[in-house]
Amino acid sequence: MPPSFASLPDGRRLAYEEFGDPSGAPVVNCHGGLTSRLDVRRCADVATRTGIKLISPDRPGIGRSDPKPGRTLLDWPSDVTALADHLGLADFAVLGWSAGGAFAAACAYALAGRVTAAALVAGAIPGDWPGAKSELSRADRTLLTLSFHARPVAALVLRAMELSAARMPKAFRRSSLRSLDEPSRRVVTADPLLDYTEPIAEGLRHPPSVVQEYRIMGSPWGFDPGSIAPSVTVWQGTADALVPPSWGERLADAIPGSQLTTCPDEGHFLPAERYEQIFSTLKR
Repeated sequence: MPPSFASLPDGRRLAYEEFGDPSGAPVVNCHGGLTSRLDVRRCADVATRTGIKLISPDRPGIGRSDPKPGRTLLDWPSDVTALADHLGLADFAVLGWSAGGAFAAACAYALAGRVTAAALVAGAIPGDWPGAKSELSRADRTLLTLSFHARPVAALVLRAMELSAARMPKAFRRSSLRSLDEPSRRVVTADPLLDYTEPIAEGLRHPPSVVQEYRIMGSPWGFDPGSIAPSVTVWQGTADALVPPSWGERLADAIPGSQLTTCPDEGHFLPAERYEQIFSTLKR
């Protein structure tokens, strides 16, 4: 099914899809890194059961959204505002997984009058915090370094990944599974093939924009997490091999009034059933 589009004030188009309960409580999903609006599709049935309407946009230059060269983390809340206006939403919650956690946190900070709650799931920490680069996985450290110091090379690596995911999904799946923690492998292998490879292939359609995502990930957020006003829950698996489990505790400590839920023996990809609890914290 093709995505829908919202027109932005500067003429760009933002691609998005909706999953779950059409009349449910609205939640804007901030997708992870190296993926797209489709990464939350696996939770559509859970969202339906829990009365959640998931609105999942592609960030600029990702998937089908138009690029915005030189964008920063704090440019994202303006795009989300335009999307909410397009959909007639007075307020909404935000969800961010992995690298998307930073974008959800930016919305909670900048749109405190409209964001009712935020959930940061296996979320990234600000790029200037100690360990933000050195504690990443080797693959992410490599792409981060290339994105800052050799952008064309980073773009070539990402193009190769996109071609592999799009044209050789079975081989790509086998290769990428080896980089995941065991609990995440169990989650991923329980999903249909395209629920893993298609979101990634879609997210890598425009490598220079993915390079910009890495540059954002490795940079300061541009705001103090201690200034986030809406209710925030932080969710972190103890067996996560891509985001150090300590990052969840660090985020929760930095955001006033936030609640940390530690997920024993769960990895970077939390089971869909865990999202029943996550979504329950995001309903009005």
